[in-house]
Amino acid sequence: MLLPSVIDRKMRYSGKTRPGYQSEAGNVDMNSHHEHPRVAGSAGARPHAPPEFRFWRRRLARRVGAFATVSAAVMLAASAWVWRDGLVPATLSVRPGQTWEEVVKGSTFPVAKHSDMRNNGSGTTDVDASAVVIVFNDPINGFTLPATRSAKITWRNARVAAITASPMAEAQPFDDALALLEQLQGEFRKAGWKPAGAASWFDTTSAGRLALGHASLPELQQGNTLELAVPHRYAMRLGFRCWDYCSFGPNGYTRYRIEVDIGSSP
Repeated sequence: MLLPSVIDRKMRYSGKTRPGYQSEAGNVDMNSHHEHPRVAGSAGARPHAPPEFRFWRRRLARRVGAFATVSAAVMLAASAWVWRDGLVPATLSVRPGQTWEEVVKGSTFPVAKHSDMRNNGSGTTDVDASAVVIVFNDPINGFTLPATRSAKITWRNARVAAITASPMAEAQPFDDALALLEQLQGEFRKAGWKPAGAASWFDTTSAGRLALGHASLPELQQGNTLELAVPHRYAMRLGFRCWDYCSFGPNGYTRYRIEVDIGSSP
């Protein structure tokens, strides 16, 4: 079907008039000097659009409406995904010695889907979701770690042997990472954890911050590790180290990472 503009050109060159444009005097001459002929006596009002133009206009309106509906649906789905993963992270409820069945039942994180287990009950569960909260579910010495993207459970004889995690969504600048380290130490203290042997808690005073941030490059990369324990029950290694853009003294690009490794007391 020819579009209205094509019909106009063909009629203009042939000397004919387009059907549908009527005035009191008859057909309007399309070869006149008026680019858009008007109906006589209508005070400058434009005539009704021809059927061909109305057909294409309706078709375009339907397509625009369909596109708007699909766009709204996509935006709604994206919002729901952000709400699910961002505001309601999955939980992994676990402690050393707990059975496979207990961990699966007590967690909202899909443990079985993310596990690689052998017939003898040994294997690993890898956390690779956008946000998972690890709940150390001991009734006396328990605590909850901040949401993480990186964690692993090691299984032996279908029981939890070790829990390894970085209790942060991503490596952070020095001041932010140190503030989180101080917060975690406070939580562990409240739960009854203590430095093992003659060790002491990380020094987060001004002098301690200076020592942590201005260690030698090998020390920065290897990090500092603190041994914690609940005597005769659990052991923990709490690590603080430079993770990216490591250099002498923190700068705007340097990123630090906290690591937690928990197992049964030897």
